[in-house]
Parts: sequence; C-alpha cells; structure tokens
Amino acid sequence: MTKLVPHHDRPLIEYINLYEARVPVTPEQAPDYLHFNKSGYPEKLKSSLRDIFEVGGGIIVISERFHDLLQGFDLGPTRLIEVPVFEYDQQRQRPGRFWILHIVAQKTEFVPEASENVEMYPSGDAWKPDPWMRGDDVIAVRASAAEGPDLWVDPTLSNRIFVSDRLYRAIKAEKITARSLKFKPCRVV
Repeated sequence: MTKLVPHHDRPLIEYINLYEARVPVTPEQAPDYLHFNKSGYPEKLKSSLRDIFEVGGGIIVISERFHDLLQGFDLGPTRLIEVPVFEYDQQRQRPGRFWILHIVAQKTEFVPEASENVEMYPSGDAWKPDPWMRGDDVIAVRASAAEGPDLWVDPTLSNRIFVSDRLYRAIKAEKITARSLKFKPCRVV
C-alpha cells in the first residue's frame, strides 16, 4: 500500500462498498482525488509511484502507462476512472495522470475441486487461498475463462485478479511495475 489516501466528499465507505461489490460507478461516485497521508516524504518517494498500486480501502490505482496499455484489451464493463494526486496539503497537484482500476468484469470459472490449497469461507459462499500455504496455491479455471474480458475477478474466489495470457505477455513486454504484482499461472481444466 502506498502512502496515498483517497479523498471523497461523501463517506468513503460508500464507494469502497461499490468497489468491492464490483458494481459499475460514475466518476462522481469515485474518490475526488488522492493525497499523501503526511508531509515530509522525500521527493524521490513521491515521484516513484509504480504502474499499479493500492491505496486506502484496497482501491487499485494505475499509471498512465498501464492505462494506455489496457486500451488495447477487452476490459468488459471494468471502468478506468481518472483521479488526480495531490500533496499532503491537498492543494498542490502532483505531475502525472492516474486512474482507479474499478474492476467490474466477472467470470465464474474457478474450479475448486481441481485447485490446491484453497478453502471455503465459514459462510460457505466463496473460496479463498489457504492463508497457511503462503502463496503456494494452485488455482484451476475452466478453459472458457479465455473468452471475454482480458482482466476480471471470479465472484466465487476472493483475493485474486485474473488476466488473460495475452494481457500478461503485454504487461511483461512493457515492464509494467508493481511491488505486489505477482503473476501465477492457472491450471486450465
């Protein structure tokens, strides 16, 4: 998570609930801007934002470079909402353009019985990677996952964003940067 926080004229939780529910929104429903959470950060830190990063509330933000790359892919109903970045004083805008990656595209393609190291939530409504396996899970999806949007989530599996092979190759070729962007292949069944 970066040192940026979203600013919203309404309670931020209203937007976060829509974001987590994968509901389409208008730009007016999204945060108005992002700002640094304290003064005194060195310029080197402030000017080195990655191409994809997370801010308060688990909101994913992307750079202009990643935004431009995504224009050549099928995003389905996913929205890219431009959001300016300000200094801590919330008066001086930082250079660069950024967008909230508001993922709406969903595909129900997860195959739990062919996956490894996943467990059902106690509520019984979704699966999650087993936290004790520390990332050693193997996620299986149906072959039909290759159809439709190139970036999506599966409502039956938490904490995973899926990208098509085509988008993965483009991200790698363009050297899109993110501290926490770890790609793992899926088992196709």
